[in-house]
Parts: sequence; structure tokens; C-alpha cells
Amino acid sequence: MTGRMPGALVYLQYLQDINISHNHLQGHADLEHWARLRQLQTLFMGHTRLSGPFPSTICQLSSLRILSMDKTDLTGRLPEDISKLENLEVLSVQKCKLTG
Repeated sequence: MTGRMPGALVYLQYLQDINISHNHLQGHADLEHWARLRQLQTLFMGHTRLSGPFPSTICQLSSLRILSMDKTDLTGRLPEDISKLENLEVLSVQKCKLTG
């Protein structure tokens, strides 16, 4: 895959796993509408050129168990609300520009 983040994924409301890592995706990681993915359990977004602040919408994915965003160009602080993801077992943000 190349280009921007595929926005049509938000219409797959029953999606449980997304792996878009190791692609040539780039640009602002605009995940504004991803809160619709209530059943999403795993999200792999690492090894891409996605940039911008950490998408706070991820903090609304209450079923999320694994979040991997290694080697992205995301910047800023991790939102405090990430601690509200009670099912989150793995958070991997190695080699990112995130703080907090």
C-alpha cells in the first residue's frame, strides 16, 4: 500500500484485526472516525511513515488488546486516556518520536 491511510476501513464495523504495518503509508494519521471500530482487538501500524500527533481516537477503542506503532513518525505525548483501555495487553511504540 502507498499513499494515505485508507479511510474506508471505518465502515467495517465488525473488523477485529488491522495490520497495515510495513507499507508505504505516509502523511497525517487521521483516525478521527475510527471510534466506530468497537470490536477492534489488534492494530498494527508500525514501520510506516504515518506522522502527526498520536491519534487520540485510539483511546476509544475499548476492545483493543494489542497496539503496535513501532517506527512511525508520530510525535507528541501519549494521551492520558490510553490508560482507560482496560483490555490493552501490549502497547509497542518503539523508535517513535512520542513522549510520555
